Amino acid sequence: MNDRAESLLNEANPRATYELLAEWEAFANLPDTCTGSTLTLQERRAVLVQRLTATGGNRSPLEDQPRRRP
Repeated sequence: MNDRAESLLNEANPRATYELLAEWEAFANLPDTCTGSTLTLQERRAVLVQRLTATGGNRSPLEDQPRRRP
C-alpha cells in the first residue's frame, strides 16, 4: 500500500486523524464552549473520540420506548 493510501485510511479513524481533524470536529460540533480552542492535537483527538463514543449516541427514539407485550 502506498503512503498516501495509508494516510487516507488513518484519516477515517478519529483517534489518528490529522488532515481531516477539522472536518471530524465540525461533524461532532466541536470545539464547543466547554473545550475551548487552545487544545493540543492529542487533546483535540481525545475530546473528539469522547464526543463520538459518549453514551446516548446513535439511538432511534423508538428504541427508548417501552416494549408492549403481545
